Amino acid sequence: MVGGIREYARHRGALGLTGTTHGAVQKAIQRGRIQQLSDGRIDFEAADCLWAGTACPVPGEAAGKRLAEVPDPVKRRESRGALPLPENRLVAATIRLQEAKAEREESRAKRESGDLLPREDVAKAMQLLSRKHGAAMEAGPTQWAVLVAGKTDLGEIEIILRREVNKLRESFADEIEQLWPNVELSEEHVVTKD
Repeated sequence: MVGGIREYARHRGALGLTGTTHGAVQKAIQRGRIQQLSDGRIDFEAADCLWAGTACPVPGEAAGKRLAEVPDPVKRRESRGALPLPENRLVAATIRLQEAKAEREESRAKRESGDLLPREDVAKAMQLLSRKHGAAMEAGPTQWAVLVAGKTDLGEIEIILRREVNKLRESFADEIEQLWPNVELSEEHVVTKD
């Protein structure tokens, strides 16, 4: 059945559903929960399915014809890369919930397999390294001043200072490597080497 906003609201009321007022149906349309046909009318069966977040009629077909299964939202996003979340709030919330559950499960599996380092150990080690690195940075200018004393060529001074800063950075990386020899650090992830 196809009809206007008020007719659809009455239809929902007759079925004992929520959203039985003109305003409720308008809000559902504005929020993307249900959709109107190109002529502004509503396909009642399709709108009921969308409102409930279940299988929906194939777009463009009259009510009562075959139903198309709503694809698994997470699989759909993974197969095409990260797609924007749909306007339908129920589907979007379902996607976020499934993604959060998958991330939590992945973290749990990594913790159990020993692939994740305990947060407290990492925090303590990084505080220690940070203090040592900070002290080395503070002492740097005093040590480097001797290396550049008497130099007038700015290019040469820059090369000397860059070399010393790189040495300091490498010593910091070496200390991390000594703390966690089986861990590889990248800008985005901490990965265990195996």
